Amino acid sequence: MTVRQTRAERAATPLARDSIRKIAESVGGCLRPVQLRRTDIQTGETVPVMVPCGATLASICPPCAERAKTLRA
Repeated sequence: MTVRQTRAERAATPLARDSIRKIAESVGGCLRPVQLRRTDIQTGETVPVMVPCGATLASICPPCAERAKTLRA
């Protein structure tokens, strides 16, 4: 059953995208992962795999930029 909310209540609730972004920032995960496909050559099964974006600019993805900075040092 759906709970009826006013427009103000709906506007005050965070979007799923924003919530996921905050969780990723708090644990140090990539904010813009790239989805790749991995194919098992024996069975032919294809599985989606999320890979960090690897951005070097903190304005784009702070966790990946920090990781790149530590690798350069």
